[in-house]
Amino acid sequence: MLKINKTTKSLISLVIILITLFLVVYFLDNHKNLINKFLSISPLLLFEVFILYFVMLIVLVLIFKFTMKLNNIDLHFKNNLFLNMVSLFMNFFIPGQSGPIYRAYYMKTEHKLKIRQFSLSTLIYFGIYAVIAVLFIGFGVFNVYLFILSLVILSFGSYLFLRYYLKKKKADFKIHLNTLFKLVVVTLFQFIVQFVIYYLEIHSIKKNLPLKDVISYTGTAGLALFVALTPGAIGIRESFLLLTEKINHLNSSTIVFANLIDRSIYIAFLLVIGILIVIFHINKKINIKKQNSLEVIK
Repeated sequence: MLKINKTTKSLISLVIILITLFLVVYFLDNHKNLINKFLSISPLLLFEVFILYFVMLIVLVLIFKFTMKLNNIDLHFKNNLFLNMVSLFMNFFIPGQSGPIYRAYYMKTEHKLKIRQFSLSTLIYFGIYAVIAVLFIGFGVFNVYLFILSLVILSFGSYLFLRYYLKKKKADFKIHLNTLFKLVVVTLFQFIVQFVIYYLEIHSIKKNLPLKDVISYTGTAGLALFVALTPGAIGIRESFLLLTEKINHLNSSTIVFANLIDRSIYIAFLLVIGILIVIFHINKKINIKKQNSLEVIK
């Protein structure tokens, strides 16, 4: 199997970003009306999507909570929130989706969780994520009854496979149906929140948009996570969406413009996250100094 070292990954990432930026500039230069349209975006839309990304952050906190509960670890909300904020920041600005690596390091140093166990529980989440993404895409092609039937079959089949795999590998943790069910529900809610974000963004460009098209669009964008070599999957997500125009029934100008809106709002969201990370870190340092001072007094 071909292995790619970190330097090569960084170069590939840089090339993809530069090509994407060139194509976006070239596209906008040939569609100058989109620039005027972008500048006339409703402030209400910007505010709604901005708030929804904070809702998404809480959803990710819950996802990580239930993922770690598979390892019988109950994370404190504040630590979990900080961990996910740093992960989001790293995922966007560092190539190769580095957030999970940071979380694995944190869980190993702070909770003595083996990398193998962390990886296995994370793969369970990714498996659930992939199934839901595929089902969202399928919803844009099939009718609702076939979608529900596929959901039931895929969910049950995935659960049986998981039980078999864990038994064969003799994993250190057991799958509790209650925790697994909660993980499935919050992952589904993750896609619902993302769907609402995309719907608001696309609807600002294209009115009377069928919900099925945005559902399949959401599923396609979600799958870009698995090949996100670039920071924030820049270029990767857009390529996925452009390659599946026939499934999403959205033209290239709508896809490019919707992603331009989304990226702009998400960067603003990350800037706020960056400020919160600094505040968390300063607050932590102050608390440590206070504890040390109290110990000296005692």
